[in-house]
Amino acid sequence: MTPPTHNLLMTNRGFRPVRVIRSAKHTTDSTPPPPPFSICVYDESPLHTSGVQYNRDNTTVLIYVHGGAYVCGRADQFSKCFSQLMHKFRVLSAATVDRRDRDRDATATSSTTNLLRIYSIDYPLAPDVLNHTAPFESVWAAYQYIIKHESLLEEKDGGGVGGGGGGVRDRVFIGGDSAGGALAIGLARRIHESSSSSSSSSQQQPPILRPCGVILISPWVDAASDYTAGEDRHVQYDILTPAGLNRTARALFGSNGDDRTRWAADKDVCPLRHDDVITSLLSCSQVKTQETNGREDGSSGSEYRRVNRGVLVVYARHEIFAPDIQRFITRCKQLSAESSATTKGGSGSSSSSGSSSVVSVIEGNRNAIHDWLLLPDYFGREAQQAQTAMIEWMLGVKK
Repeated sequence: MTPPTHNLLMTNRGFRPVRVIRSAKHTTDSTPPPPPFSICVYDESPLHTSGVQYNRDNTTVLIYVHGGAYVCGRADQFSKCFSQLMHKFRVLSAATVDRRDRDRDATATSSTTNLLRIYSIDYPLAPDVLNHTAPFESVWAAYQYIIKHESLLEEKDGGGVGGGGGGVRDRVFIGGDSAGGALAIGLARRIHESSSSSSSSSQQQPPILRPCGVILISPWVDAASDYTAGEDRHVQYDILTPAGLNRTARALFGSNGDDRTRWAADKDVCPLRHDDVITSLLSCSQVKTQETNGREDGSSGSEYRRVNRGVLVVYARHEIFAPDIQRFITRCKQLSAESSATTKGGSGSSSSSGSSSVVSVIEGNRNAIHDWLLLPDYFGREAQQAQTAMIEWMLGVKK
């Protein structure tokens, strides 16, 4: 079922962020202006206080980048979906905590549950940008702002940044849909490069928080694709059209809008064509598995497994981007396998504790289209089930 495109945003009326953050205005002519951005913050905790204790220190954070082919879209365009995701997360998190409590003590009941907070980023859109990298730099600036000013680097239980202390920093995800998926990949690349440069530098650098997972929903991984030639693009099913995608890419690249070779060489808008970008994505969200001989709190009992999630790709089998996304998934798995083989070969052995990259996939059936997970009003049960699967992946629920 294809929803009428002019009604897509209408489903979100009545749902609002709890606050909006805007980047500081440029006040001097002596320095270049900082990348502009705004951030819509969605937080469920002020809305539910009836007899339920919320663990603020264990809040999970999703830093999200909206899509819109770089020319349209808003940070609040999926407000209703965000509200549903936060509700599902609260319910599923409580069920997970209850299950772990019962494992520890059959008579125990859980008095706390965890929340999901979402930061949705607005960025400058084409053609009102100086160059095609402007959206990516704004998202990177917004990420740094969130990490610095939203207390995501606070140390909990004695752990360091990115360590195992159990603070909010251990549960930060980044994600995006469509063009926002490419922006999320570009953000992961910048996080990886910044982390690598700061670790190799002798000078003291501010900490860069690596996410524990990356969520890509119908990502636009190759803006240089020719959607009018060759393979079946399922254009009869999707809300996106080849002509529309080509127009938006031209708007983003300005005077170079007709040079498809130039598009293909760009690492930001065509991550599918650049193995180093995919490697950075996998390294940024590298899965770290810590096996203990006890529970989460370190006491003896059943085995507990703590995992950084890796990369989750959500797409529809019959959306216009499906062939590119399938190639992207395949290449991610290939590079992940090559990296794991190199690591094992270099160490001469493998163990249950270590690191490897994992790519998980949620695939919609033939009725689903672009961004279907974000449109439960149109795709009903299937979208709801996909949302549940995504949250279970974030929570690390074993199937």
